[in-house]
Amino acid sequence: MKKIFLAIICLAMWTSQAMAASNSEEQMEKLTREFLAHYNGELPPGTSVSADSTEINVDLQKFLADPVAKRYFEQMGKVLMAEKAVDTEMKVEVNDLKLEEVPVTTQAAMKAKRGVKRKAVTAPILTYCSAIPYTYMSVDGENNPMRVSSMMYRPTAFQFNLNAKLGVGNIIWGIGFAIIDLVKGAWNAVFGYTFDYGILGCHPTVTTSIEAPTGKRPLDGDIQMFCSDYALVVCPDYCGYGISDYKQHPYLVQGVTARNVVDGYIAALDLVNDKRISGASGSWSFASDFYTDLMGYSQGGSVALSTLRYLESGQVSDSDLKRINLRNVYCGDGPYSPKATVKQYVDWSNMDDEKYNKMAYPCVLPLIVQAAKQAYDNDCMRTVELDDYFTPEFLGTGIVNMLDSKRVTTEELNKVTTQAGTVKVAQIMSNNFIKQAEVLDSATNTLRTMNVFNTESNEYKCLLRAMEYNDLTKGWTPHHPLLFMHLDGDLVVPYCNMLEVQKNLPRDPSKKMVFTTPYEVKDHMSLIWGFISEHVKDVFDNPDHSKMGTFFYIAAAAGAFEEMLSE
Repeated sequence: MKKIFLAIICLAMWTSQAMAASNSEEQMEKLTREFLAHYNGELPPGTSVSADSTEINVDLQKFLADPVAKRYFEQMGKVLMAEKAVDTEMKVEVNDLKLEEVPVTTQAAMKAKRGVKRKAVTAPILTYCSAIPYTYMSVDGENNPMRVSSMMYRPTAFQFNLNAKLGVGNIIWGIGFAIIDLVKGAWNAVFGYTFDYGILGCHPTVTTSIEAPTGKRPLDGDIQMFCSDYALVVCPDYCGYGISDYKQHPYLVQGVTARNVVDGYIAALDLVNDKRISGASGSWSFASDFYTDLMGYSQGGSVALSTLRYLESGQVSDSDLKRINLRNVYCGDGPYSPKATVKQYVDWSNMDDEKYNKMAYPCVLPLIVQAAKQAYDNDCMRTVELDDYFTPEFLGTGIVNMLDSKRVTTEELNKVTTQAGTVKVAQIMSNNFIKQAEVLDSATNTLRTMNVFNTESNEYKCLLRAMEYNDLTKGWTPHHPLLFMHLDGDLVVPYCNMLEVQKNLPRDPSKKMVFTTPYEVKDHMSLIWGFISEHVKDVFDNPDHSKMGTFFYIAAAAGAFEEMLSE
């Protein structure tokens, strides 16, 4: 009871101080830590507390009425209550060192054995990985320091995978590889892990923290399949999700998100090197030829490309670049050119076929505008508001409040807008951004009333500038092997994005750049059997953006991308 009383007293002190300090990032973190220390009965020496219970309740009500401070306390508090004490100079803070054994099941339960001429995709008998959440310091959409969360996966000690193709000889080889797995697993259990390579994964568009990597049901769970290949798999949350979900997510503000991803990966490498932490389950280490493959699908595809640009920009130290040792980059169905993406949505709105003239993901449009306003508030975007871009009918669905709440998933958001009948671009965007005009229809060679950009409006000019800032297809030359896969019928992230890359992105003659479709990738896949073959068959019978995301990771794990870049 004494501890509870002290906790209430200290919460009152903490909240009143926080309100007085305008809830700055640094002050909220400092006071959150102080409160949690008080909650554990560790009052600092010389601290005196006295407060009337009525005053405590009033202060608490004031605090809870501030959604930013409340959300910060909820998210930060969860981490700080469970985090492991580490040296103050370390960049990494661990949520929970009790490794949570997460079965790698269903679509993610597969394996790609690395090695010369050996890229067989298999169905495992038993494969487990450990999910390790941690936090680290990076920046927000306004380039202010902030704490971000991430998830790291590693194989568990024992894994038994049947790596066999059909045929007696191949089955014998598969059993042999399974025995090697068991021996290696037993060795690792006693002497610790040696990570052969790293996978840095960039997650797709999400609107809630439970969809992000540290959430309960991450959309990029397919990337966990690499755990069965003795890889260190790292999937950082983006700013605005996980521990930082009280912040605005800088959607398609490429530089900020790229830095979040790189900072998160460097923090994971530091975590592996911390022997006090890795000693919890045997020491961890890196192979002498350790390398990193960078990949992402959908928004993650553009983030992966932006991350490559950031790594090559000179902003990362030579020592960290050497530790990362980036090898290949794989990008799937990403919005590399925001302007081309939005223009395709507008062009599709003029088609009679509802398959095209209804947006698959209406929620991305307010995400783009919100992020541009935050990131470029000192620019033209400061002169415009959300109301200037969207119709009253679309805003009337409550979508902006739902996005701000971070409690409504992308699927749920799309259902809301569909039920409200606001799924066509003209029903979503106001006349300030798009307008109707008489245009020559190239298909029929006749004049027709069509939706077009309102190129003379301030709203269009401002957002165009923000979108051009974040166009990854211009202004730099990649110096690592790159593979782009894109479904030519993708209705969520249009195929025009890959065409923009092909047309505009300069090439380094010494580094291969491959442009491909899922159909071409499938031809490079090794024999696939069991449930995997049925899944792949279903993907190609009914192709869509989501299913191709799973296929993207299957192909990467199978070594198809690696093979195509090495040809």
